[in-house]
Amino acid sequence: MEFTQEEIWKCYDFSRKMIGNHNPTMIMERRDWEIFRDDFRGKLGEMALRKYVRENFPAAVSSEIDFEVTPRGQWDIVDLIINNKYINVKSIKQRSRFLMIETLRYDADGHYAYRNSNGEPVRIDAYVLVRVTVDPDIRWDDLNYGSAAELLSAKGTRSIEAQILGGISHQEFWQRKHFAPKNMKCDFKNLSAACRNGRIEMQYEGRKTEFLQTDNYILDSNTELHPVREIIS
Repeated sequence: MEFTQEEIWKCYDFSRKMIGNHNPTMIMERRDWEIFRDDFRGKLGEMALRKYVRENFPAAVSSEIDFEVTPRGQWDIVDLIINNKYINVKSIKQRSRFLMIETLRYDADGHYAYRNSNGEPVRIDAYVLVRVTVDPDIRWDDLNYGSAAELLSAKGTRSIEAQILGGISHQEFWQRKHFAPKNMKCDFKNLSAACRNGRIEMQYEGRKTEFLQTDNYILDSNTELHPVREIIS
């Protein structure tokens, strides 16, 4: 799935405005440009799912994407509401395929451990996993463009596209989830082993991207997620 320049710019502009308003240490210690990169990918994932629903299920009722800049500590109520289902969109980078969610987001019964800014419990009916490819990927010097055209032409030619990998209800996610422990070596072999409850290689030193910074629940999109049409219908 490709994006228009207008769609790209809305996601880019939002992500830049969100710098300073996210917890920099929830997943791992992140610098401003890394938070921007992750927010940009996340908002593009939401955009991709909404485009997919509009193009393939025109009768579906879908909420608008929230581009409001909220202060640190205030959670979004939901990413998208589709046919009255509250969908949490998880965006992953190119060549990734695993749905991973930090364990600290949940209580022991599988309910979200945080509340919305209005004090109400967070409702999540399902998760949708979207692979967002930004090539070349965002770096520290990519925060000051004045248009989507400038972003796309930087460093040669930059391509931005998305692929929806599947989804799963929260109830099934909680029943089928596997555990990926903090400090495990974060590579394809290890992540696959975690999804099979197999032997995991631990790594306590190295670059922060080489090992998992916090405990996660994990599913393999190739074998454990369902087509999106089953999630939103």
